[in-house]
Order: sequence, then structure tokens, then C-alpha cells
Amino acid sequence: MHNTSISKLEKENYVGFDSDLEIALFEYGFAWQDLPDEDEVTFIYGVSVENDGSYSLFGRASFDKLTDITNEFSWANFDDVARYAGVIVEEWHDLNLEHKIEHLFRYYGWENVFGTCSLYFPISKN
Repeated sequence: MHNTSISKLEKENYVGFDSDLEIALFEYGFAWQDLPDEDEVTFIYGVSVENDGSYSLFGRASFDKLTDITNEFSWANFDDVARYAGVIVEEWHDLNLEHKIEHLFRYYGWENVFGTCSLYFPISKN
């Protein structure tokens, strides 16, 4: 994925925790695409922040929908991540994949969750 736009990502069914995809990406640095006929969830995540606090460059990664989070991220302290998310660890494990990945991203940072990306890209607001 090279340069893209909010309108193109909306047409491709990307969503975020904010109902406004622009806010989800530029303010929170996180969105995903979960298509029913696909085996993976694709995430777009912020990697570079401007002086005003908005994200300006993004990476992209996918996880299989059946990913075993405790196995994939065996190095993570899930009690700490759950506490950070404001829930107990048992509740955290009941969350969907998108929420778990987002909490790991927030707590440990993008490189620890998604690894190094070979191509970072900007997103235009139109």
C-alpha cells in the first residue's frame, strides 16, 4: 500500500474505535479491516507523530482471525495490558482480536506488536 486516502480506506471498509475514520487514524493511529470472506484482519497503525500530536505515517500488517494471542505474544504481560485497558485479565482475553491487538499496540508500541515494516505510507484526508 502506497499513498492512500481516508475516502479510499472507507470504501475498503476500514474502521476504527472512533466512528470517524479520520479521527481514528490521525488522532489514535489505529484502524482495521475485517472482511467476512477473508481469513485475516488487516491493521493500519501509526508510526510517526507530528509536533501537533497527529499521526503522519502508517504501517500495515495482518493477523489471522484465529490467532492465539497468548501464543503469538507469549512475551507479553497480559495482566499489565489488561490493567492498562481498564479490565481484569479474564475480561481482556474475552475481547475480540481487534481490541486485543490495539491494546498491545498502545502498551508495547508498534514495532513490538507488528514488527518492522518495509514501507511506511502517508494517508491523505480527502
